Amino acid sequence: MLYKTLIFDGYPDWDAVPTASIESWHWERAENFRPPSFAKLCGIREKGLFVRLWSFEDSPRKECSTRDEPIYEDSCLEFFVQLDVNSDVYLNFEFNCDGVYRSQIGKNRNERIFLSELTDLEPEIKTFEITENGKKAWGIELFLSQNFLRLVTGTDYSVLQGKIRANFYKCGDKTPLPHYGAFSPVDSLEKGFHNPPCFGEILFT
Repeated sequence: MLYKTLIFDGYPDWDAVPTASIESWHWERAENFRPPSFAKLCGIREKGLFVRLWSFEDSPRKECSTRDEPIYEDSCLEFFVQLDVNSDVYLNFEFNCDGVYRSQIGKNRNERIFLSELTDLEPEIKTFEITENGKKAWGIELFLSQNFLRLVTGTDYSVLQGKIRANFYKCGDKTPLPHYGAFSPVDSLEKGFHNPPCFGEILFT
């Protein structure tokens, strides 16, 4: 999957940023649940990456209240990103509707380090709600500064024209109707969402 997006000089014009639909559903059970879910990603020149995720999900589960708990058990929106396409290392950010999050770095599902062990800095996170056609969605706005990304990855990352790799997810392991949606399709139950070869290409223009 290819997602083309923009680099801004300041706070983004979200209306100009393309929308990615999270509509590839995996590992479904007898009663399918597919809440309409979406994402937007863009760059801020010399500052960092901005992400917006939202889902039209009624009564989202929100049992987790502390950073780095198993947020994927709640109603969850996720952003996984591989900043260097020549490296196996990727970051995962997982959120519930209260903005409680889990964040890690590593090369695969099992070899991961919590970002809280690497720096006291945190990403900027805001929650929001929107209403469209009478239906409400919960959402997350995430800003990852270049300084934060450099600290946790150990690289001199800058927002530039070119490609990175990423995926956007909607899930909920312990919701009344467990569900697993992705922007770029995932091909392995064993790896689940921790499957960088299945990430989509993000092209900044």
